Amino acid sequence: MTPLVTFLHGVGTDAQGRTLNDILSFDDAKLEYDHTYIQWLFPLETMSESVWDSPILSKEEKRAIVASPVAQANMLRALERMTAFFMHTERWLSESDHNHLRITRILIAVRSLLGQSYATIFYNTLMQRIAKMGAHIAPTNTQYWKEAVGLALKRGTKMYLDIDGTMIHEDLTENYGKPAAGLEEFLIALRPYDTFWLTTHCREADASYARTKMKKVLSPEYYEDIDRIQPTAWIDLKTEALDWNSDFIWFDNDIFDAERKILERCTPDQMVVQVDLRANPRQLEEIVRDILTPSA
Repeated sequence: MTPLVTFLHGVGTDAQGRTLNDILSFDDAKLEYDHTYIQWLFPLETMSESVWDSPILSKEEKRAIVASPVAQANMLRALERMTAFFMHTERWLSESDHNHLRITRILIAVRSLLGQSYATIFYNTLMQRIAKMGAHIAPTNTQYWKEAVGLALKRGTKMYLDIDGTMIHEDLTENYGKPAAGLEEFLIALRPYDTFWLTTHCREADASYARTKMKKVLSPEYYEDIDRIQPTAWIDLKTEALDWNSDFIWFDNDIFDAERKILERCTPDQMVVQVDLRANPRQLEEIVRDILTPSA
């Protein structure tokens, strides 16, 4: 295991030689003024701008942390301790404060490693305290928090998903039939939204084949994400299945000319994202980063 993973298992130390238990025993004053622990409790896939020797979360480490009940439990302990810190202290209840960056980091890490529900609960807890205290936080900072927790897109936005060429490679190369890079992260990022199949594998409100096809390329831990995607019914054009009374994003690799003509009626909150895995095999990763969960 890497130093980060062993640390989150409670048997390793951070760059300062401290265990996870050491840090969780800090009093509020120590948590306030020490700037070197938060990157270990809540690691990100990007480099810290303030602490050069902080860990940078790799995809392998992310998989290990998500799959480990011990690491998950320890991250929950860290989240509980930081929640208590924000409930006990008031310095952060100002227009701008270094803790606002910490909050963004915590939201991103928790959403990525523990799941949407924990990130949402943490966010709601903070916002309730801000309201209760009548605090004014700079709007740009709260916007970062909304983006980190996946609230920058309207909660009612509907997501429509194609499969072949969008989530699974269909070009006749060595990648044929393989999942697109970032598929698991893509599915995780979609969890806050109502999501629908918009694929030739689901035309008559029967999603069974679409689910079977996707489960062949995913590990069982993502089957629930697949099962929650709702079926659609359409005959000639996929645009028949779109809910034109709602905000939506449609992810597809092949839009027909007739469909493009109909899509001219889209409002600014209704959009199509065309995926081209042949030209950009890592496009789903970019979609997660730039559209679904933009980072602070």
